Amino acid sequence: MPMNLTAVLFIAREAGIEVFDYCIRENIKVITVYTHPYEPQVSANAELRERREYKAIADRCHKYGIPLHAVPPKDIPDCRYVIACSWRNHISRRIREKATLGAINLHRGRLPQYAGAEPVKRAIQDKAEHLYVTAHHLEEGIDTGATICSVRRPLRHVPICNIDSLVVVEKRKLLPMYSRALRAAIDITSDDFIYGKGLPV
Repeated sequence: MPMNLTAVLFIAREAGIEVFDYCIRENIKVITVYTHPYEPQVSANAELRERREYKAIADRCHKYGIPLHAVPPKDIPDCRYVIACSWRNHISRRIREKATLGAINLHRGRLPQYAGAEPVKRAIQDKAEHLYVTAHHLEEGIDTGATICSVRRPLRHVPICNIDSLVVVEKRKLLPMYSRALRAAIDITSDDFIYGKGLPV
């Protein structure tokens, strides 16, 4: 992995925590973090509920002295990577282009077959053979950017009594795969930069 990598993270949920922890382990300098502090509102009058993962993300940012923001930005500092995981807002072209090595999204589904919402549930319903975490380039459309790489694990089919409970179990099993997908994506995109455009300084 190249030296002196920097990243701006757009993360939420347990998968986002996995991405954060991976960056810290691999000495990727996280410049700032954006997250969703509240659960999506089901109606305009619904009470805001803090995400149960928010404190874990906030505590990590405090521990490592990393700025944490809840409002989607209009601009960000220059960085090597923009990395998104479980981020539900659009990331503008202006922000994506601040990343000199790439703007990457980590999606828990095979692309393009399972783009969009509920990819794990849809794969289970389709009796797919594997579940995937896919790293792809961020583009204007949702999950439309070119795939960089993907990692997969077998999906063992069992009689479904409660599909939502099975989805929760399978999502947890996918968590270690986010760091594998991100590592591979960084290796691929940094090699492309080094051999295609010149060595980053």
